[in-house]
Amino acid sequence: MKLTKKQKILVGIGTFWPILYIPIFMIFIFAMIFGSALEPGRGGDLNPLFGVGFGVLFLVHMFTVLLSLGMTVFHVIHAVKNERLESNMRIVWIVLFFFAGIIAEPIYYYLEVWKDPPEMSGPNHLPPPPASVDHAQDFRAGTYVPPNEPPDWR
Repeated sequence: MKLTKKQKILVGIGTFWPILYIPIFMIFIFAMIFGSALEPGRGGDLNPLFGVGFGVLFLVHMFTVLLSLGMTVFHVIHAVKNERLESNMRIVWIVLFFFAGIIAEPIYYYLEVWKDPPEMSGPNHLPPPPASVDHAQDFRAGTYVPPNEPPDWR
């Protein structure tokens, strides 16, 4: 799956937003609770802005939950279509997305989405043989060289 630079940036924002949202959510909740509880002279009544703040928090929270689910689906589809991954690694990444999504998705994003694939050379992507190697015994040359006889331990 080939993404443009702008698409990669948008996917990165969507991937990292849940991690950034957790401390923002906690600060906002503590500010709402302690801000209304510590306000003198209210007699136990909540601040009228508490309902507005809670409504905004609810909308942002629902957006974050849906975004997180959407990013999990995106990362699973990307891992399935990623030609650079072997089948075993595809399975590992998909399992990690479901069991450790908030940790695994940013790591996968950096390793497989953000970084461009390395340039490969040759049809089987092996580096050229060193000059000191005899091509008759080179496994890449396609010729069979029988193994040495095992030692006789009798």
